[in-house]
Amino acid sequence: MQLNLSYAYQTKDNLWFELLYGYGLAKRFPAEDITTQIHSLGFKLKYSLELPYYSYFLPYLGLSFSIAKADDAGTGDGISDAQKNRELDLLDEVEKASVAAGVTYLKRFVPGWFFAANIGTDNIGLGLGLEF
Repeated sequence: MQLNLSYAYQTKDNLWFELLYGYGLAKRFPAEDITTQIHSLGFKLKYSLELPYYSYFLPYLGLSFSIAKADDAGTGDGISDAQKNRELDLLDEVEKASVAAGVTYLKRFVPGWFFAANIGTDNIGLGLGLEF
């Protein structure tokens, strides 16, 4: 599970630019006694399509970056060099830059507040949005 915070800015009539930051802890990764911090950063360009009943559909395309930090990975006493290398390789697999594509669905439930659902290659999530 990861906590995400995003900010979207309307650049043209139906065009939005969104910046996203996420933070999460992966317990027992890459080994049983290690906790890894995972930071995510994303940039998205979204196009909004208006639906009935104050709803919006926003397909998007962007970039997503992940950074994994575990200070204890690859440094444990009493483990083999192969295990140390495996831990470091697992962290390297988490760290990546990739293209993000997907859709966002927004449903206004009171003025200024939205229910948000995201489904994409970068994340799948539910949340709330505030318009200001």
